[in-house]
Amino acid sequence: MISRDIIYYGLIKGITVLYWLIIIKLSSIYLDPESFGNFSIAFSISTYIAIVLSGWQSSAALRFYHEVDSKLIYYNVLLKTLFKPFLLFLSIGVLASLLSYFYMSDDFFWIVIAIIPLSILYGLFLLIVPIVRIKRDLKFYLRLLLIQSVTLIGTVIPLLRIFGWVGVILAFVVSYFVVLLYFVIIKINQFHSIWYVKTNTKLVSQMMSYGWPVVLIGAFSQLLSSIDQIVLKYNGYNNEVGIYAANYNIAEKSVFAFLAIFVSAFTPILYKNINSKNFDLLLQIRKGVSQFLLFALPIVVLLAIFSRTISAVFLDKKYVEGHWIIPIIAFSGIFVGIASFYSEVLTVAKKTKLLAALYGVAMMVNIVLNIIFIPRFGILAAVSATFSAYFVLLVLVCVFASRNNNVNLST
Repeated sequence: MISRDIIYYGLIKGITVLYWLIIIKLSSIYLDPESFGNFSIAFSISTYIAIVLSGWQSSAALRFYHEVDSKLIYYNVLLKTLFKPFLLFLSIGVLASLLSYFYMSDDFFWIVIAIIPLSILYGLFLLIVPIVRIKRDLKFYLRLLLIQSVTLIGTVIPLLRIFGWVGVILAFVVSYFVVLLYFVIIKINQFHSIWYVKTNTKLVSQMMSYGWPVVLIGAFSQLLSSIDQIVLKYNGYNNEVGIYAANYNIAEKSVFAFLAIFVSAFTPILYKNINSKNFDLLLQIRKGVSQFLLFALPIVVLLAIFSRTISAVFLDKKYVEGHWIIPIIAFSGIFVGIASFYSEVLTVAKKTKLLAALYGVAMMVNIVLNIIFIPRFGILAAVSATFSAYFVLLVLVCVFASRNNNVNLST
């Protein structure tokens, strides 16, 4: 059922992983661990903000596409609800830049400056992706990704050498800008038609009600994977942040990559077929989990055996001491993968508020463990807290999914 989609998403994720590995390798060569840590923190915060800026539109784009008869009205809602949050963030960002310039350290000031354009452009990119996903226009998605990848790799070295870690952020900014410009040029006629449609306020309300809890899920998920870096930085582990972030990224781009492939292919088809007769939701979820584990478990074993070699290949030698992080974070990805599939029981039942609460609990577990133990144990505490929080998330999602497995798909 999803073989074609898996092939396309495999190509898409493969390209994404490849350019990330290139970025990580180049950054580890040219940057010291403290600077790499600054880059990682700035990118993580930008991702968090981008999710908040366009998150409810992105999630609702997937959920409501097949429920809205008029696609012009559907796109009109997505387009016209973007402006206020982006303008508000831009105003806050300018104020934060001024305050950080006069009252904060240089590192903090440049992190703030880097965050503003990346958050805006990445937020817009995150809205385009679910639209092409739900339409299953994967050739176009692949084209957009190739444009972004080529632009990113082509600009990162000169910008990195001139501006240091800020140059890496600038390379991402340029790459997203080029993609968005291409998208607007290609779709300019559609934008004109969409803009002049009367906005359906009832649909806005329905999509926001569904989407905002999903925004919280995305925000909590991002905090789960990045709060440890911020706490490490706050407690003075400046070099350790870079070592941790670099090896964490290697692990994340392995198991989490396979998770993204299967979930990306699985979700659009799920939403298209949930109202079909004889559609067995749990059976499809179990199939998805089995396919994911078939690929993910061998990857984790290989990462555990060859973690030092892998770290040495993809990172500069000054980062290799953190190789032991890779298999632990990768195994944590197994927990996230299973939880991601079973969370679809709650999203189909439109219990996104409950799902957001479960992610919130896991996030709080991670934050509390980090705050308590990082001052004393450093990276070891960060890794242990992440592992524990993802396990808590898995248990919570499975428990509540089992309680809601008799959902009426037609409602």
